[in-house]
Amino acid sequence: MRDGTVSSNDTLKFMLQTKNMILDEIYDSYGEIDETQEEQLLELDINIPEKVDGWAWTLMNNGVIDSEINLLKEKKRSIDEMINRLKSGKDKRKTSVNDILRQNGLERIDGCDYWLKRDTSKSTRVIISKVEAQYKTYQLPKLSNSEYQILIDILDYLIETEANEISQDEFNLTSSILTKFKEEKVETCGVTELPKNHTALEVTTTPTIR
Repeated sequence: MRDGTVSSNDTLKFMLQTKNMILDEIYDSYGEIDETQEEQLLELDINIPEKVDGWAWTLMNNGVIDSEINLLKEKKRSIDEMINRLKSGKDKRKTSVNDILRQNGLERIDGCDYWLKRDTSKSTRVIISKVEAQYKTYQLPKLSNSEYQILIDILDYLIETEANEISQDEFNLTSSILTKFKEEKVETCGVTELPKNHTALEVTTTPTIR
């Protein structure tokens, strides 16, 4: 310690180490405690809980750090809104300048270094209800292993037993689908979908506090 005192800026680690050192000194002296040690322990007993409260308030749910995170999120929302307003304002100004040029019969007007020219922007969206079937593509919904396997079995059976009953185009298409299902599938599995202590579960332990 510095001159027998404990600064409020000392870390919790330092204060605990100091307290343990003093207690070790008292133990080594068979329980005898001098005035300086007594004052130091008294000050530590005041400062340590205050330091603990500071750490707890910083790290607890909805504490200082979480409050800062929420503040930044709110700022981000405000910034995103501002960006969207600026983008919208830019588009409106483009439309306004285009209209001014059109009203004056101009396709282009030149400045000293830059120029403005009338143009047309296009955006396209698809109304899926009006699309003919042959233009559509499909993604299968999430399947369980049993559902997936029965689908594969049906396609395998169709190819093996019905090859002479379907056209070559149908056979080729079925083979293509089967290949896609077998080779291009994406396998997923969530933690909660496995039994507890399953060998596929890898648990990483990280020291923390509550």
